[in-house]
Amino acid sequence: MPGKLTSRKAIAALLGLLLLASAWVQMHYRTRLGWLDDDWEFLLYRTGGGLSHIFEPHNEHISVIPVLVYKLFFALFGLGSTVPIQFFAMLMYLFAAVMLFVWMRK
Repeated sequence: MPGKLTSRKAIAALLGLLLLASAWVQMHYRTRLGWLDDDWEFLLYRTGGGLSHIFEPHNEHISVIPVLVYKLFFALFGLGSTVPIQFFAMLMYLFAAVMLFVWMRK
C-alpha cells in the first residue's frame, strides 16, 4: 500500500508540473496574439442586448456560452488587451486536461 500511495503522489506531482509548464507555454504565446476573426464576430456584430444576438448561430453552430463569455469580458476589461480572455481560455484548457486525467484514471 505505501508504494501505491507514493506512486499516486509522484503522478500527481508530475501532472502538476506538466500543467504549470503548459500554462506557461500557452500564456507566453497566447498573449502575443491580438483579436482574431471569430473574436471580432462576437465583439462587433453581436452588440444588441436581446436574446436573438445571444442565440444567433455562429457558422451554423450554437455559441451561447462563448458569446456570453465575450460579452462579460468586454464589459469587465474592454478591448485594450486580450490577456484576460486568453487567461480564461488557458484555465478552461487546463480544467479539461485535469478532468480527462481524472476520468482516464478510473
